[in-house]
Amino acid sequence: MQNALISSTIMLTLRIYSQRRDTGEASMKYANSKLLLLHLRSLLLEETDADNGLTMEQIRLRLTQSGFDPDRKSIYACMDALESFGMEIQRPSGKRKDYRLLRSQDELELSEIKLLIDAIQASRFLSSAKAGKLTAKLEKLVSRRQAATLHRQVIVSDRVKSMNNSLYYQVDALHAAIAQDRKVTFRYFDYNMSKKRVYRHDGKHYRVSPFAMVYNNDKYYLLAVPEEEAALRTYRVDKLEGVTLLEDAREGHEVYAGVDAAAYTRVTFSMYAGDVQQVTLQFENSLLNAAMDRFGHNIAIARQGEDHFRFTVPVAVSPRFYGWLLGFGSGAEIISPPEVRRGMAELVSERAAHYARIDNENE
Repeated sequence: MQNALISSTIMLTLRIYSQRRDTGEASMKYANSKLLLLHLRSLLLEETDADNGLTMEQIRLRLTQSGFDPDRKSIYACMDALESFGMEIQRPSGKRKDYRLLRSQDELELSEIKLLIDAIQASRFLSSAKAGKLTAKLEKLVSRRQAATLHRQVIVSDRVKSMNNSLYYQVDALHAAIAQDRKVTFRYFDYNMSKKRVYRHDGKHYRVSPFAMVYNNDKYYLLAVPEEEAALRTYRVDKLEGVTLLEDAREGHEVYAGVDAAAYTRVTFSMYAGDVQQVTLQFENSLLNAAMDRFGHNIAIARQGEDHFRFTVPVAVSPRFYGWLLGFGSGAEIISPPEVRRGMAELVSERAAHYARIDNENE
């Protein structure tokens, strides 16, 4: 009787152990199948594209190197699962014996990624290190063979050296403030001859209502309404320090509503503010492209004889505008209004007198 009880207990224990082992093996097998699915997806994303594929033998070899021992049936089942999830796998057909993962139309095309990388590499706003990191992230969106074609060399003069390392986060914070309709505070600085920061207004914290970000001449600018003013002001984002969102709601909506932000950037030169006036300019015909590059293709031009044309555009009159125009020498001239024309004459006369005085002192 006692022996029978012991035997029965042993049999029950073995049965329970066997069930647990089977359950554990089943769980392990299920986990491995999920891992196999993920590894196959990663393999197809990294190693294949519309022009390059892997044969079944190559797929099995790669998966074996990753610690799996899959048979064809398991791989086919994983491919079926990936396709049911929305991934398009091109299977062998005709003389082509490989498998290829085709990108969705919703994903970026290789040509689009190339354009983005060129824009990143050409931006003086980004440091070399930051541009490299962004490029590396974009390369992960394509196969390794396609990524090799993205190692492009875009020559950029005077690229920034990350003097303000928090710049990228400040841009993000300002966008967040605009989206959340909140004011921001910051300090505004310039550099002195020792290349040290000198804070404007004795280090006072500015409190402004931000409304738009403008990217102009490889620099970010903030368009905002200060608390103490009812006017739109421009701030260079790389000269801001400690951008912080406030709980206060933005003010000055009516001020910004009266400004065409796109037109505002067109009429200003290097984002230098000035009185906006309708200015008539006369250019030599050879400068037509320069005029359209600056003021757009929609400018209305009127021929002036065989060699010149005139056009009228809104301009924020400032020293930067005069300096830009002087770069064309005798090929460009201000026709009206008289006060803007006179402003150019006074600037040229002042500069000429300055250089004449230096020449006399050196004689």
